[in-house]
Amino acid sequence: MLTSIIIGTCVGASSAVAQQHFEVSQPHAYPSERDGLQAWANTSKHYPPAPDTWANLTWALSGPGAPGIYNSSHTPDSQYGIYNWCNMPHVRNQEYKAPGEEYKLVYVEAVQRHHKRTPYASNTLRHEDVTWRCNDAGPYAHARASSFSTTPVYWQSMTGTVNPFEKTVGPGFVNSTCRFPSITTEGLEDARQHGEDFRSVYADRLGFLPPSSNRDMYSFRVTNNVITSATLGAFVSGLYPAEEEYEAWVQPETYDSLEPSFPCPAASKLLIQIRQEAGWQLHLNASAALMGRFDAVAGLGPDDKGWHISYDHAYDNLSAKQCHGLRLPCSANNATLCVPQSDADMIYRLGHWEYAYMYRVSNRSTAFSALRMGAWFGEVADHLRTAAAGDKIKYRHNFAHDGSMAAILGLLQFAKPMWPGTGAEVVIELWKKGSEPRRDFVRVLWSGQPLETNTPLGTLDMVPLPDFLRYLEQTIPPELVSACAS
Repeated sequence: MLTSIIIGTCVGASSAVAQQHFEVSQPHAYPSERDGLQAWANTSKHYPPAPDTWANLTWALSGPGAPGIYNSSHTPDSQYGIYNWCNMPHVRNQEYKAPGEEYKLVYVEAVQRHHKRTPYASNTLRHEDVTWRCNDAGPYAHARASSFSTTPVYWQSMTGTVNPFEKTVGPGFVNSTCRFPSITTEGLEDARQHGEDFRSVYADRLGFLPPSSNRDMYSFRVTNNVITSATLGAFVSGLYPAEEEYEAWVQPETYDSLEPSFPCPAASKLLIQIRQEAGWQLHLNASAALMGRFDAVAGLGPDDKGWHISYDHAYDNLSAKQCHGLRLPCSANNATLCVPQSDADMIYRLGHWEYAYMYRVSNRSTAFSALRMGAWFGEVADHLRTAAAGDKIKYRHNFAHDGSMAAILGLLQFAKPMWPGTGAEVVIELWKKGSEPRRDFVRVLWSGQPLETNTPLGTLDMVPLPDFLRYLEQTIPPELVSACAS
């Protein structure tokens, strides 16, 4: 069941890395019976990425520099396509290449990460030494009545109160009115431009998008996290600027497949095992000095375990600030003790390595991704089949999160693994070619270009639909609920 919500919106590593070797396994059927998971591995195979990618630990530890843009949403046209954490490249008219005239576009399904935001509350420091204001910026939270027009209401965070429990979580960003997380004004502008760029290809150039008034021919889907609805609100203002409000579909949290929240002990077990592997432990041991320096600035201790099992928290905190022009943090007790840019860059590189390891390098990564996003891909497969048969829905757009995007790329076994930045986009196109027996073809675009994989399918550029569906069937367990419970 879907619930309707009404709303009113790679770059690989440097060539030097190729000289370093990080051990990866050969194509491997996984998971094994000893892990207690169903052996759909009889047909599913893991194809690891090459060692000259951001999956290379030597590169992550020694660099140099940041792996892309971290201080601006703007990417110069001459460099468009390079990694930009603040605003990932997406489909644009300037770079888009349509197949030959013998092909006809019949269906498009896009999935993207929300646009840039404030950090999650769990990723803020107890004492932040910069201010972050969101005055008059929302998020909006109000109901609509069928009999009269309600007044729009937006939230502003209350801080500096006499509530004694406020002090147990620290002041964080002092006197901030922001929600953590929330899409910022700058992130909303990026989303609006994203919508305009999407329209420039699929409406203006290809003449494919249905008119905005034909609501039965397209749909939008979000997660239960309001930041995806905020992104959609800005995106559609660029895509269909004449319309004032839309419904967004959302699955209940108990079984949402877009931001996987359904119970899946098998996936949780795999993630624990991945983080216990020698490769994962090696990266933590090799970067212990960096983590110690960050702890000293942030005021973290051994009990702050969430900050020490990975660089996720530190990465989110630093990157959110730098994308919005805020400086890197200094210690609340010593203003001269600050996070240097070189340490931030190393944290960014290690963040990419961690995502590459979790979703592509580990032999368990393909199985983990399949359990995480297999249900969503099952829905996509159904959409492709019905579209090939002539279904009237021509376009679906999903608004999700980095974990969703990473698992989507992991299941497809993306050749250039990375941490998907804000606005990261995958577009699945279905094309028909004349009246040939095998006339339905799938093209998958990542950052606006055909997605390269390490699977026998290679680059997903006009892959016969049956071959694409067969890959999904061989990679996703046939009894997903049972596989998750095992």
